Amino acid sequence: MSDYIMDLRKIVGHRTLLQVGASVIVEDAEGRILLQLRHDNHCWGYPGGSVELDEVVEDAAAREMLEETGLKAKHLELFGIYSGAEYHYIYPNGDEVSNIDIVFLCKDYEGELCFDAEESDDLCFFAANELPEQISPPIRSIIAQWRDLKLSDAPTREKDYIRWIRGKVGHAPIILNFAAACIKDAEGKILLQRRADRGTWGFPGGALEYGESAEQAAVREVREETGLEVRVRKLTSVYSDYYDEYPNGDRAQTVTMLYDCEITGGALGSKDAETLELAFFGKDELPPLVNRRHEDMMRDVL
Repeated sequence: MSDYIMDLRKIVGHRTLLQVGASVIVEDAEGRILLQLRHDNHCWGYPGGSVELDEVVEDAAAREMLEETGLKAKHLELFGIYSGAEYHYIYPNGDEVSNIDIVFLCKDYEGELCFDAEESDDLCFFAANELPEQISPPIRSIIAQWRDLKLSDAPTREKDYIRWIRGKVGHAPIILNFAAACIKDAEGKILLQRRADRGTWGFPGGALEYGESAEQAAVREVREETGLEVRVRKLTSVYSDYYDEYPNGDRAQTVTMLYDCEITGGALGSKDAETLELAFFGKDELPPLVNRRHEDMMRDVL
């Protein structure tokens, strides 16, 4: 229990409190969810707890995750905000709360699993189709939402939209939406990625996933392909009159949003299978680019 909530309980006893929580759905490389067996109600739940006074919500989520699992979050993505009568709960000790639960998704973390014996009896990863029956009552619907997203045949951010749609239409022509990033260093040189599928250079970027904005896609693709964290400053332009046939036979008309981005963190380097090499290039030292679309984008940013 947070110090803030403990202090309030000394004053109001078991009366209902409005409680703002920060929680984390932690997924491993296999897409399984990390759950802890709670000490107070002997049910399974994700790590989380109350936000302290003046604490940033993301910081509270990362703190609770570290305290309760031993894992340090490297990146958090908002999963959802939950409130209302469904999340009203009475704890075994009689404390009553109306919960506002701000839930994050974390797939990028470090550390070794280690549970807090004062709050948990066990930690375990579970597949979406193998969840335990005893889920903590106030979060059952949230866990069910996560499960349904994982098991659904519909595309989600957790799935590869292009692979999903290609499984339906094969190599037939489709319209694909892409987001790309123009990133410059202090000398004004532009970051390019040498792609594994064609062995040639282009701007970092990739296809939007279902439910994702173009700006979110640009930031995610940069992180995955370059190791850098960036902030979108503005939309440079939109490129739509382009038709491509990929080495595997897929055909598409591509619509690309190119964003001007600035580096905010991270380190240049990628383990992404799509990236062979990364380098900054000046105007007079540009390599051959992957296609006319990237050539036109380069012309516009120079």
